Amino acid sequence: MLRASDFLPLRVFDITDYNGDVVQEFTIRQKKTGHGHVVALSPETRNSIADWLLASDKNKNPEAYVWASIGNRKTGRPLTREQYANLVKSWSYLARIDPKRHSTHSMRRTKPAVIYDQTQNLAACQHLLGHKNIGSTAHYPGVDQRKALDLAKRIKV
Repeated sequence: MLRASDFLPLRVFDITDYNGDVVQEFTIRQKKTGHGHVVALSPETRNSIADWLLASDKNKNPEAYVWASIGNRKTGRPLTREQYANLVKSWSYLARIDPKRHSTHSMRRTKPAVIYDQTQNLAACQHLLGHKNIGSTAHYPGVDQRKALDLAKRIKV
């Protein structure tokens, strides 16, 4: 649910505690807005990140970027937005879904869309995305006039 500009520069110490364990929650300062935002990690995500840190040998260096630049050079820089975009396209292709319909930004809105579909709680999605305006949040999970009218028809008062 983070923007690429917020999660690509994360360092190991940003998401681990003093024991080196991946934390349940951490706070970032959003690059776009400059506001603080609390990020919650599911147990599955925490396990995946812990596995990644172990496999990539990053857990030994708290200053290391969690997702380092790829390629022939060991630059010590974070993965770039372009590299991340190319990875998303590759993942789409491997998952046999249309890479033209998926982007780094569609990755950001996937979980809020699922949360909204299961709960219809747009305010929760707003908080998870770090939006100030609920109107901009409504575009993420695909809340449109048709869905609103369908809800109105189903709910009895």
